[in-house]
Formats: sequence, structure tokens, C-alpha cells
Amino acid sequence: MRVPDFFRQFIDRKIIATEKYSYQWVDACVDAMNLPFGLETIDVAIRPNVLHHFAHPIKFLLDLHGYLKPSGYILLLEPNPSFLLLLALRVMRHEGWSFEVDVFDPMALANDPADPWSGNNAVSELMFGDRKVFEKHAPGFEIVHDNFSECLMFVLSGGVTAKTRTFELPMKVLKIVDAIDRKLCRLSPKIFAMARSVVLRKRIA
Repeated sequence: MRVPDFFRQFIDRKIIATEKYSYQWVDACVDAMNLPFGLETIDVAIRPNVLHHFAHPIKFLLDLHGYLKPSGYILLLEPNPSFLLLLALRVMRHEGWSFEVDVFDPMALANDPADPWSGNNAVSELMFGDRKVFEKHAPGFEIVHDNFSECLMFVLSGGVTAKTRTFELPMKVLKIVDAIDRKLCRLSPKIFAMARSVVLRKRIA
């Protein structure tokens, strides 16, 4: 199931599915760094696995701030650079990471600006690892949710690329795996958690 179709099952609002390139499920092809929407017109921006691909992730968030309605939200799901994720990335030779980037410097490059598919999987930790530091550099936002997830479930889903082979398991087994994942991610997110979900809310001036 395509992501926009999944969201439409649970969200009773107008959803505009955007992408840089044209796909069957896309409502509008847009440049995320130059959105074609009016200021303060977006209730919620859902950005799964997008932030770590931007050359200037902080600029993206600060620009998106202006398009959100007062108290609007940004929902982010990002890779968490845990030991197991970095190991998986190394084995699959998928995307890289660098902890040396100053993600709060709007001029610093977190990725190759000429390659929209380049990914720095350290971005979520660099950006949200210290709440006070993030809110100092992005005072228009507050972090209202920050959670770690996905370990075994990440691998069973096919991992970091759709080309990775996996196999279907019955829902009963997946629920057990999910319960194990929750315990592992609480025990040590720096070792086990391969994903991080963050919700930002726009502060009212």
C-alpha cells in the first residue's frame, strides 16, 4: 500500500501527496526547499525518511515553519544511527553517515546537493539528540514527541531498501516481534533502535 493511501484511511482531511519526481501516487511534484503553497496554509506536514536526504536539513525545517498554520505540526520518521543500523547500512552498502556535520549551520552540507538520494543517517541524532540545542537553533518549534523504535521489525520489513529480500510473517508473530522491539529500544536505543519518530509543533508567536 502506498503511504498516502495508508494515511487517508485514518485522516479525515485533505491530503496532498508530494514528491520531487512524478509517480502514480503523487498529487504534486514540488521542490521541498521551495514549496508552492501559501504561508500558514498547512495543518500537518508528514515527512517520513526525508530529512536525512537534504543538503541543508535545518534550512528545510526553518523554511517549512512559515508554511505551517499556528500550532501546526511536522511529523518526522528518520533513521536512528544506532550500532545495528550503521552495521546494516555498511553490509547493504546503501547510504552513508557523518557525525562531523554541523546540522545547525545553514551553509554546511549534510549531503551532496546534486544527488537527492544521498543520505546522511546521522542527521536525526545530530539534530534532535539534545532538545535544548535544537530549540535554541529553531526557537519557532518545540519537540512534543521523540521516540525510538524498530529493530527486528526493521530487518523483517526489508530494511533500508525495497530490493532487500524478506518474507511475510503472520500478524501474531509480528506482534511478538513488536513487543520485543519495544523492550530492546527502551533498553538501549543507541544499540538497537533503527528509527526515530519526532513531532515538532510550531510555537504561537
